[in-house]
Amino acid sequence: MQTQNRARQILIHGLALVLVGIIWGLVMPHTPFPRLALSAHIQAVLNGMLFTLMAVLLLTLPHKVSARSALVML
Repeated sequence: MQTQNRARQILIHGLALVLVGIIWGLVMPHTPFPRLALSAHIQAVLNGMLFTLMAVLLLTLPHKVSARSALVML
């Protein structure tokens, strides 16, 4: 049961990171260095998607993952 809680935390963090990346994409044209802002936007969205995918896999696939492994992923 502990792994399910960690997977939900990873999912929440991943979705929050995607949301921050999308908002940062809207702010990007107003920054002093737009190319740097573009790379930050891309990294936030891609890492958020990676976290979300990892959490979905932890929640759906039948496996035995310890709570410590899920904590390391978080």
